[in-house]
Amino acid sequence: MHHLISTKRRRTIALGLALVAVAASVAAAAWMLNSNGQGAAKVGTLSDVTVSAGDPTDDLYPGNDGAGTFTIDNPNGALVLVATRVGDGSGTTSNPACGSGNLSINPASGLSITVPSGHSSVRVPGLFHLSSDAPSSCQGAKLTRDVGVTFATPTTP
Repeated sequence: MHHLISTKRRRTIALGLALVAVAASVAAAAWMLNSNGQGAAKVGTLSDVTVSAGDPTDDLYPGNDGAGTFTIDNPNGALVLVATRVGDGSGTTSNPACGSGNLSINPASGLSITVPSGHSSVRVPGLFHLSSDAPSSCQGAKLTRDVGVTFATPTTP
């Protein structure tokens, strides 16, 4: 009794079924369609950033430039501090014998200082200049000046 299919016949049937499966998948892939539609994006908004005087470092001497320090409260995502400019000219001093007029601002642009979300301290090198004729009473004094600060959203490369 030869009810069993021969090995050669089984291989032929298997090959035929495989070819049918491949042809069906090619036929399914051949049904392609291009379409157009609209996507949506929501543009965010920025909230105001609060900038105040930070804890200065002792690196400012008569006739030289020194860092400016800020405390920044940023309610947004990360921002980049890109520029500083002269504010309205007002300032304070911890010693009345050393007026804040002894401190001037070196405007800067092209900065790239990352300011994370939340509360942080930021140091801007070379921001302030102490007058070369600042009196000795300025030693150890904390001087502040109003400074304008420009922030930008980070760009992706």
